[in-house]
Amino acid sequence: VDVAVDSNWVLCVSEYSNSSIFRLDNAAYKSNGANADGVLGQPNFTSNGPANNPPTQNGMFYPFGVATDLSGRLWVADMANSRILRFDDAASKANGANADGVLGQPNFTTNAQAYSPTQSRINYPYGVFVDDSGRLWIPDTVNNRILRFDDAAAKSNGANADGVLGQANFTSGTGATSVSRLKMSGQGSGGIVLDASRLWVADTSNHRIRRVAAATGVI
Repeated sequence: VDVAVDSNWVLCVSEYSNSSIFRLDNAAYKSNGANADGVLGQPNFTSNGPANNPPTQNGMFYPFGVATDLSGRLWVADMANSRILRFDDAASKANGANADGVLGQPNFTTNAQAYSPTQSRINYPYGVFVDDSGRLWIPDTVNNRILRFDDAAAKSNGANADGVLGQANFTSGTGATSVSRLKMSGQGSGGIVLDASRLWVADTSNHRIRRVAAATGVI
């Protein structure tokens, strides 16, 4: 569903239906059809059971978006568990390794959907993006907003977000069509990317792309 590559050509691929992330080392030099070098979310390459009842520290349930930062961390939008998983030094992880951190849920064993939005909870995140400053941007699609976590790697599990786009505050989540609001609900929503100074957001149900001044967080 999604891919991310770091500066060492380590490619991570989200295997949505298999509830796993495949890792391919030196991906640019792989032959066609080459084997993956590692897997997260599953103990091996031949299992694909979702971890959702309850969720676990090393399992996933329909992971969607993936992103890597400058320090080799892997961030996974564990979509159906309504959380973001962090794997430090991801390229060195053993198959099925535990995640090192979680955002969107208070711990690794809960996956309650945030239908009443809060500053720390998310609901079906389809994407994730981390910028060169270590800020994490999460499309909280059901709540029609983008959450920003500053210095995300240092956050404790379940930490509050530092900013919100698309809503006036952290407790509203209704979609709208206006200059400052987003309407993102829907499967596959939440494409997000950052260039040198701007954040670009797929405002899916409004059929438009929004440009955000990333430094100010103003749509």
